[in-house]
Amino acid sequence: MYLKAKKLHRFLALLIVVLALIMMVTGSIMKFPLLFPFVDPLAARRLHNTLSPFFSLALFFMAASGLTMYFYPLYLKKKTTKKTLSSTAS
Repeated sequence: MYLKAKKLHRFLALLIVVLALIMMVTGSIMKFPLLFPFVDPLAARRLHNTLSPFFSLALFFMAASGLTMYFYPLYLKKKTTKKTLSSTAS
């Protein structure tokens, strides 16, 4: 489970970097339209709005996989400690 969460976390980190770069560029185009006269601001807005839900979902699942990677070893440690205590008590 830990390794799957780690793979997912890495993939989502790369996806977030790519999406963030695209959204940074489109956000700059919307904020400073005079610096980018060759780009249609409405197209930048449309692309920015289209990518934002994917960015949010990727960020949510990345946070969930990060929490899994953080808490899963603690859970295993607690589980093995409990199992060791019960076997020594018997």
